[in-house]
Formats: sequence, C-alpha cells, structure tokens
Amino acid sequence: MAPPALRGVVSLYSIDDRYADDVHYMGGAVLGSEALSWATVMFSLNALPMAPETQFPWLHEWLAQQTRDEILGTWLHFIGGWNDGYFNGVARMIKGMKNSPSKGVVGPWSHNWPNSATPGPQVGFLELCRQWWEYSLNDKTDNLATGFPDLQLFVKDEIENPTARILEYPGKWCGVDDVEKLEQKFVTFYCSSGDGYKLQTTAEPPSTRERVIAFNSLQGAWSGEWLSFGGEDMPGNQLNEDAIATTWTTGPLNEDIEIIGRPQISVFVKSSKPQALIMARFSDVSPSGKSTLITRGVLNLSHRHGHKLDELSHMPIGENTRVTWQLNACAYTLRASHTLVLSVTPNYWPMVWPSPEPVELSVSFAESNLLKLPVLPEGPTPVENAASCPRLLVVNEDQGKDLLVDEGIVMEETAIKTYTTDPQCLHPRVSIQRTLTYEKLTSSEHSELLDKFADQMTAATHVNDLKLERVDYAEHPVLPWKVRVETDSSMASDETTFFLKDHMIVRLNEEVFFEKTWEKEIPRQFV
Repeated sequence: MAPPALRGVVSLYSIDDRYADDVHYMGGAVLGSEALSWATVMFSLNALPMAPETQFPWLHEWLAQQTRDEILGTWLHFIGGWNDGYFNGVARMIKGMKNSPSKGVVGPWSHNWPNSATPGPQVGFLELCRQWWEYSLNDKTDNLATGFPDLQLFVKDEIENPTARILEYPGKWCGVDDVEKLEQKFVTFYCSSGDGYKLQTTAEPPSTRERVIAFNSLQGAWSGEWLSFGGEDMPGNQLNEDAIATTWTTGPLNEDIEIIGRPQISVFVKSSKPQALIMARFSDVSPSGKSTLITRGVLNLSHRHGHKLDELSHMPIGENTRVTWQLNACAYTLRASHTLVLSVTPNYWPMVWPSPEPVELSVSFAESNLLKLPVLPEGPTPVENAASCPRLLVVNEDQGKDLLVDEGIVMEETAIKTYTTDPQCLHPRVSIQRTLTYEKLTSSEHSELLDKFADQMTAATHVNDLKLERVDYAEHPVLPWKVRVETDSSMASDETTFFLKDHMIVRLNEEVFFEKTWEKEIPRQFV
C-alpha cells in the first residue's frame, strides 16, 4: 500500500472508525452540531473550479495495481487534541499497527496545528516531525522506545475559571510506555440510591428504589462544539448544565486521581419510549464551586448491543435493561479536596440530535450502577514537552484569507450557523449559510503577493542564520477569474423523518454561473 520510498508518516487528527469517531455519529447518535456543518464545507469546496494542470487519468494508477494491497508497513506517528474531535482513535490505532512502529501524542489543542493551536501549551510541531523522520528514515528501531514512549499525553489540571474560550490549560506532559496498559486498572464509584445521591467506593445492597432522569430542552446548551477551532466554542463552566441534569456527587476527595484513558459507565435503566439516548458527563468541581468538564459520552440506546443493523433494537418500554458504554478518552488530574460530579441526561442538543419524542429514563437500584475511572497501574511517567523548540517564523495569521502561494489563488470563507428547536425538541433544526470566494490572481498581483510574503517572513524571523531565498514561479497562461460559491443548507426532523434542503449559487466574475436547490427526506432508522 505504501510506496517504497515512504518511510515515515505524521498523521494529525485522523481516525480509523468513520462511524464511531467522526463528525457524523457518536455512540450511534447523530451529531447535530457537526453532521451538516462538515457536509456544507465539502458541498461548497466541491463546487470550486479545478486547476486542469493538476489532473491526470486515475485509471493509470488503478490498472497498475491488479491485486489487493499489502497492509501498510510505514512508520506512523498519530497526533490528536483534547479539544478537537479526533483523539479517541490515537491509542486504538497504535494498538492496531502490528506491522510497523507507531507512536502518538495527544495535546490540549483544538483543530489546528500543534505549534499554534489553542488551548496551549503549544509544541514545536516541525521539531516533532523532524525527530520522527530521523528515526523512521534511518530505521532506528533500537532507540525508538527511548526517544518515543507509545503515547505522550498532556494531563490537564483544574481551570481556575472555566470559560467558553481557554487560551492555555494548566497541566503536565506524561508518557505511557506501553499503550496496552491503558484501561487495565480502574477506580470504581457506585451511584447511591439515596442520602444525597452520592458517588461512593462501595456498592450498596439491591433495593426497589428508582431515580428518574428527566428531560429538559436546555440540556446540552452549554456543551460547546464537538470540533473546537480555539474560539469561544468550548464547554465552559458546567454549573448550569449540572443544575438541569440528574447527578451523583462524591464528597471532597482525600487524594489526587490521575485519570488516563476511556472511562466506563454501566447503569440499569428503563425508558418511557422505544427510541432514546443517554448522555453521561463527569466534571471536576473545585472548592470555589466552579465546574470543569472532564469528559462525556453518549449512547443511542437502540445501539446498546452494537452499531450493525442486525444488532439494533428499540428499548423495551418500562423494562429495566443493563446498559454499558465508554466515555471519550481523557487525561486529567482530579485533585484532593475537589468533588467529582456525574451528570446523566436523556437529551444533549445541539451537539446530539434529539430523540423523536421527549423521553424519561429511570435508573433502577435493583442492580449496581457504576462509573469506572481508568488509571495507569504504575501511574504516568513524566516527560518533557512533547517536542519543545522555538517557533522559527511568525507571520500574520489573522488576514481572514488563505493564499495558495504557488498557484496564485486567494480563498476567503465565511459561515453562519444557527440552532433552533421547540420546548419539547420535537422539531430541531440546524441552518448554515456559507460563502466561499476563490480568486485566481493576475501574474502581476501574484508576483506582488509573493514579494510581500517573502518580506513578511524576513521581518518576522527570530533565527539569525535562517536563509530565505526568493523563487519565481512560472505560471500557466490562465486568465484571472473570481468564483464565489454561496450555499444555504438546513437539516431538520420530526418524529419519523429528516428533512434536508440545500441551495447553491455559483458566481463567475460576479455573474450567476450556476444555481440549484436540492431537497431530500430520509426516514429515521433507530435514531
């Protein structure tokens, strides 16, 4: 599968399971905040003109490959971010790479380069790449374990003031020498049936008691975005979210707990409706009363046996059922004197698409209900910054435009996203208006921008011996043009059906070149 010359790969924010851990579904539930959003990005991009000189006949490649490929044997380094949507797969992909060395780093970052992403701390991404390729290109397998533990993780600490935008997390870097050690040891808390609904370290005797998990249309309003880009799109203080959830709480902890891995939750629950979901979150409440989200995970209860079609079944109404699922991976130090709060809800809009009808769940205490926090058997190994190095160049990154320097093309994008629903969440709706402008510059404009770009880099250098060379790019004799793509997309539903509507206008040099509307109805299937 890999070309012979391909010896090492660094893969950022990638995933091995496009169903379980991508922008479309989570725990078998539709992602309300991302499913339409990412679809509209590609919808707009695919309407842009291609550069004809970059195209070639694909059959040349496919016909030359007349047998099934070998399994990828290239060295792989995976990078994830705790505020990105792509981090659950890092450890899983390392475990799955049996034929070649593979390692991983998960930092505190959003969906951006690790050297510039917020929240920080940032790392020297180019230095990390250089180190990896030094090992892989020279086949330094003997020294690999010394240079790279299986996983380097940023272990987050409490945030003094959790807000919707965090510039830098407190915490530390740690190493996991062997990824197989993850989720082999747990600290277990049991949900009590009374006396303040405590999380306690011992199970209580079975009883006939039940506790209702009530529906509220505001559940999820403080969720932040599934995929953060470092703006005001993070969960923030969870006190309001916890106030309208069903919660269990520890007392002040006697010692620190370093949570590393994917927590698990298991409850004995019944539903008032055949189609339902359950969201579990747990948070760190400091002595000052601020609540910081540690992690969360949702399960579509019709997917409690798995995500394949023959594994799906509706919940039996009014019948207690054992339900177990994993929450998202995390690395977090829960400090002594702090309180752990487990919050459970049957709704989490707009991150998760609501169930067809308002649902009431009930937890039964005829069996134990528990939360398992993963810890490392010997604790995490402290390491230095994942790849510390000075940032060599600083250029203006806030122009609002992307310049494809070689091609002389300027691209500018704006997007407006709106969520609406009714008090019962019977008619949720996401609307996105997106505008994409793609402009081919004249030769003189291109040359002027190249000079300006080189001047920016020269002025911003912090390295005395850095050498910059000006290169003239020979352009094809293509006439300048300007394309503007405007899309207006919406996704809505009722009890039985999803309703999709998309409208596109493409303008070439300010004149309408193409316009079309698409409408589609898709039946809901176990969601």
